[in-house]
Parts: sequence; C-alpha cells; structure tokens
Amino acid sequence: MSNKITVPVQTPNGPVNKEGTIVEIRKSDEPWSTYELSDGTVVKVKQNLAQVIRIDGEYDQAGNPLYVTHLIPILLVETPESLRKK
Repeated sequence: MSNKITVPVQTPNGPVNKEGTIVEIRKSDEPWSTYELSDGTVVKVKQNLAQVIRIDGEYDQAGNPLYVTHLIPILLVETPESLRKK
C-alpha cells in the first residue's frame, strides 16, 4: 500500500492540491479537557488525531515540514438528573 496521498493545502491564494506522505502515529496521549458548568453539567472534549500527512517539499518559516492533520472531535456531556427529560 502506498503512503502517498494528494491533499488540498490552503495558501494565501486559496487551496491547491499537493502530494504528501502519510505519517504513521506510533503513540498517542489524548487527555480530556473537562469543564464544569454553573448548572452542574460536566462537559468533556478532546480531539483525536486520525491521520497525519507531511506535505512533500513544503516547509514553514522556521524550516519545519508542513503537516496536514485530520482530527475527530469528541464530546461527552454529564448532566445532573434534575436537567434530564423525564
């Protein structure tokens, strides 16, 4: 299976298609951000990184390779019993 892929990359002149290399995620730590609301609800959110693509031959101003990421947002809500529909 090839690890090359063509992806749209945003430039100052709009999106252009660039070839990139899929980079394997070997290890991850994806903690939750937890927010307690004034009504007693607890909201937990995180972004899971599904795929990383390094754009071939493209670099940022510091000389680092340019990456495109595909993220999956996850949201969990824990509400007090008093707020739930009966």
